[in-house]
Amino acid sequence: MNKQMIMSHDIMPLIKELLEQDQEVILTVSGTSMNPFYHDKKTIVKLLKANQNMQRFDVVLYEYQGRYRLHRIIKVEDDVYVICGDALTSYEYVSRDKIFGLVIAYKNKQKWIHRQSTLNHLYISIWSLLRPFRRILLRISRRKKRDRNN
Repeated sequence: MNKQMIMSHDIMPLIKELLEQDQEVILTVSGTSMNPFYHDKKTIVKLLKANQNMQRFDVVLYEYQGRYRLHRIIKVEDDVYVICGDALTSYEYVSRDKIFGLVIAYKNKQKWIHRQSTLNHLYISIWSLLRPFRRILLRISRRKKRDRNN
């Protein structure tokens, strides 16, 4: 299969339209903001239209400051979602109308992991508790990866 790289701003209107029609959309993740769970150009996600009962730890596709992002909900407040990438430390406050996709599953190394998987939820909960130490943990992880490649 021949793969092509398409910029998200070019394809996003079509993705939004498909999600609005209740179609499932499959995308390859690009970027490192969702490490260690999603890997640049390696992780594939399945998305459905965002619904009203999105909750903490769900990963959503949304628009923020003119850019499209795929990050995790950290907290739900009245009419705003507090969102952050797994490898990031700063929060984004996003209104419901800016969220249009919900990740229902993701695939790493040929294995699909459902968003409601108990084991996945446990890993995410632990990672969330480690938030104050993320920068250090990610630095150690990158260093180990670099050492393995040399």
